Amino acid sequence: MPNRLFGTISGAHLYGFESPDSDVDLRGAFVWPLRTRLGLRAPPEIHERMLQEGGLELDFVAHDVQKCARLPVTGSGEVLEKIASPLVVVTSPWHAEPRALAEGCITKQLHRHYAGFFASRRALLAREGATVKHLLYAYRAALAGLVALRTGRIDAHLPSLLAERPAAGVVDLIARAPRKANSRPVRP
Repeated sequence: MPNRLFGTISGAHLYGFESPDSDVDLRGAFVWPLRTRLGLRAPPEIHERMLQEGGLELDFVAHDVQKCARLPVTGSGEVLEKIASPLVVVTSPWHAEPRALAEGCITKQLHRHYAGFFASRRALLAREGATVKHLLYAYRAALAGLVALRTGRIDAHLPSLLAERPAAGVVDLIARAPRKANSRPVRP
């Protein structure tokens, strides 16, 4: 069994526009015990589980520490957002180091990640039509990439991104996003 290094909340809850049908995206990193690591077969780099807990659907994905360290260097905004998420569920002393190093991974390669995500969202909009949630995901990707490259800081929370980089009409889209009754943004 792997040892947990950290776990954070990602997805729509982190982005600031969760809806009644949003699952809770838990992301993290783990390290295999030395005995497993030194075996004849390499252990899996990803641990995934879908869980039901108290009526919530939990989507859990964690990367092996080696993969978690490798991906940000290659421009993976998804992993950088996971490491930098302020919505921490599980942490360890190891978590502080990649959080501090995350800003050093903001390079031109990161631009490709956000531009690619934005392009895939635009293609989805063209195929399926514009829904509020599809538009919010597209704006979030575009603004997160712009803010990261301009400020050197990872921020995935759309309302915070809009405070730095206003975009006409996006605040109205967030207000129109379907919400759970009595829901508050999951934000510390």
